[in-house]
Amino acid sequence: MKYIFLFIIFTMFLYSDEIKRMELIVDDITKLRTELENCRKNSLQIKNLEKQLEKYKKLLISKDKEIKSKKYIVRYKEKIKVKECKVNTMDKPNKFPKLILKDKYKN
Repeated sequence: MKYIFLFIIFTMFLYSDEIKRMELIVDDITKLRTELENCRKNSLQIKNLEKQLEKYKKLLISKDKEIKSKKYIVRYKEKIKVKECKVNTMDKPNKFPKLILKDKYKN
């Protein structure tokens, strides 16, 4: 009985390193799985962003063409009415060349 007990304890010590190694492998596998999930999520986000980028590129190209054709500019020039301002010239002499305060307001 003692020999069997000693044999079991001895084998446990021999295979304990093997068990630790297996646990480490399992931990590594779980870490790799989580990283893979994160990468898949990021790849989906990247694909969505690339689609949006393509959409905005097309929109930009269309707006550039519209501006180059000057339809865009003409349309807004028609909406905005430009007012002409005349410069005020001093053709007439000043009616009040020198204003002087009355004596009662000087103090």
